[in-house]
Order: sequence, then structure tokens, then C-alpha cells
Amino acid sequence: MHGPARAGTGFISEAVAGDGCLDPSLLDGHSVTDLIAQSSGVLVIGNPIMRCTLAVEGELEVRGLGYDMHSFDCQFAYEPGISAVWDYLHCKYPDDRFMGTIMHSYVFNRGSFVGNGFVA
Repeated sequence: MHGPARAGTGFISEAVAGDGCLDPSLLDGHSVTDLIAQSSGVLVIGNPIMRCTLAVEGELEVRGLGYDMHSFDCQFAYEPGISAVWDYLHCKYPDDRFMGTIMHSYVFNRGSFVGNGFVA
């Protein structure tokens, strides 16, 4: 495992997962579902300039914990159809709110959803 690796967002194709969530097949050249399923430690998928993402990154760094970071672009307020990655993550992990607002970061530990960056 290593520290944050930021790369551009890339989409090539989409598929519908068994739960009805539309999976944007590629994020940074990797399947989003595979990134999550194959993560062996802490994985953060989020918008790197949003406070929830910065909060979890800061906490992980203070604790000296390595993690993988994959970024997606989005606006502040969630709106379906603006970001395929965010649409998928929000559909698959709907417990992503903090103080009533849908957050911009999703934190996983060994493939299991922990929460958004403020609660993870």
C-alpha cells in the first residue's frame, strides 16, 4: 500500500450492477467495483478539494496510515447525472450524508464501506 495517488478521472463504459446501480466502469483506468473489492487496506474515493475528503486524508496522515486515493470531479451539491462515479457511489452506498448533505468522499477498509470522510 502507498499514500495518495491522484490521477485524472476516466470513463469508458458503464454497466448496471446487480443492485441496479449504474457502474462507471473506469476510474483512473480501473473498474470502480474492482478498486473497492480488491482494496487490501484503506481506500478513499472522493473529490480532492472537498472538506470531507480533506478531513479523512488529514486524519489518515496524522495517524501515519497508508491509503489509496482515487479522485472524481463533481460540483458541491449532488445532482444525478453530473458525475457517473458519484451517481454510482451514492446509489451503492446511500449512507453517505453528513448533517443532511450528501458527501463527496467514500472511505473503504479492505473492501467494506466505512463511511464518508467526516465519519470514517
